[in-house]
Amino acid sequence: MFFLNLDRFNDNVAIISGSEEITYRELAKKINNNSALKLPFKSLVFIKASNDLETIVAYLSNLVAGNIIYLYDSNNKSVVNNLIDIYNPNYLFENGEYTTLHSDKLSLHSETVLLLSTSGSTGTPKFVRLTGSNIDSNAAAIADYLELRPSDRALLHLKLHYSFGLSILNSYMSVGASVVLTNTTAMDASFGKLINKHNITSFSGVPFIFQTLDKASFDLSQYPSLRQITQAGGKMFKDDVLRWSKESIKNEIEFFVMYGQTEAAPRISYLPPKYVEQHPDSIGVAIPNGEILLVDDKKNIIREPNVEGELVYRGPNVMQGYASSLDDLAKGKVVSELYTGDIAKFNELGLFTIVGRSSRFVKLFGIRINLDDLEEYFNTLGQDVICTGDDTKIIVAHTGVSNPNAAISKLSKKINIPETCFQNMQLKVMPILSNNKVDYKAIKSLAHKNNKNYFRIFKFIFTKSFWKDYFKELFTTLGFLDKSLTVKKLFFREFPDNTSETASFKELGGDSMTYVTISMELDEIIGFLPERWESLSIKDLIELESKGGEL
Repeated sequence: MFFLNLDRFNDNVAIISGSEEITYRELAKKINNNSALKLPFKSLVFIKASNDLETIVAYLSNLVAGNIIYLYDSNNKSVVNNLIDIYNPNYLFENGEYTTLHSDKLSLHSETVLLLSTSGSTGTPKFVRLTGSNIDSNAAAIADYLELRPSDRALLHLKLHYSFGLSILNSYMSVGASVVLTNTTAMDASFGKLINKHNITSFSGVPFIFQTLDKASFDLSQYPSLRQITQAGGKMFKDDVLRWSKESIKNEIEFFVMYGQTEAAPRISYLPPKYVEQHPDSIGVAIPNGEILLVDDKKNIIREPNVEGELVYRGPNVMQGYASSLDDLAKGKVVSELYTGDIAKFNELGLFTIVGRSSRFVKLFGIRINLDDLEEYFNTLGQDVICTGDDTKIIVAHTGVSNPNAAISKLSKKINIPETCFQNMQLKVMPILSNNKVDYKAIKSLAHKNNKNYFRIFKFIFTKSFWKDYFKELFTTLGFLDKSLTVKKLFFREFPDNTSETASFKELGGDSMTYVTISMELDEIIGFLPERWESLSIKDLIELESKGGEL
């Protein structure tokens, strides 16, 4: 296990956090001195996951001790409290300290060491149960196909409670490379400055992050230290893949498209850069020591190319199973292979391509419709939309595109579905989960509420105050808006550890999910969303609030 003897990398720099550099020798000492190694029996430990040194030391220490860890999102207190009630952990680790909740010995399986949520918002008690071998084998496989070196430096801006972010930490540490910690997001202008400041060799992102960098005109030629870029966390549009691949090749950077699931700790496949130009929609081949196969509806293995079936993965990184309660943590391995729920096919080169997800299909008038294909269609028209829905309607959500109804009209004719089956919904901001993926559930909720108020919309559509009053009530009903909120209460609710009114959203390290929440709340409190509000201090926003929006 890579985490058992980190001191073998001696004076290699392990972690860079701000101006502080920690070598592997120093990191090993911190681990050995951590309280986790002094616990009398295997324990369940909930760790508040921040991108800082204290979180990483606690994570690694508990792995070494053999405890079971759950890394939780620091901005989701109500959810965490609910999970504490369900799972009854022995200890909480927050802000560098352990808090003892109880000293009862729980029934915990000897090999389980990590719990990861299958939900980006951690809104469910359903966890993936992983062993040390799961984590170690996946870290080794990633390091193998990326050909990671001790001299590499990864920019770790993805959250550690998210399996993608955690896999970056694991894989780089498995070879003695360096990890640069930051709470800076791709939305921040200083994102690029960090790359040059620390001679970053690799950064990673989900599709949303690459779209954000595109909008900011991110220029790879300005970052000579980069040698790799990796993408995972959802399907990227083909045109986006080609554009990033082209720019990467021009600047002698390897661009890896990857695919995985939390249940596989999390990496399943990767597309070698040499295939990206010819096969931009492919997820590539299985990671080292893993195997991908397709099965039909009867679970028979598909051996012919270009035949669609469910993608199944086998490998040493496949989870033990799921947990939905404390009792499940006593169970051993109940899963031998992972049925992903993704529909795929492979070509003559053995490269796999996801063509849809079983849950990303709807069926209208007997026609099976792939929602991912619809998003791709809109993208070819230059329209950035999100498609979701059910067997009664297709929701086309966006934050403002040119003439979406014309595109919907074209699409309805193309797939032979009436236009009345499409719901065109413009949002002020797109709901994003804490792992930077689109929150389809929130979009459906908004669309459902919108439909329920159809007759009310008709009645008030021509009134001057319709839009403001309607959406105020809608977001309040859905729990997005709190009528008693002030700017001060809002920021201290979202950032409970902050005590200064001089800080801004950017300086507090807000992520994309918090950005969405605060945007909606500020618009209601102040009466409009101030331009570049994320750079304004809390004090400035309070003054805007007190003066009715005039600073």
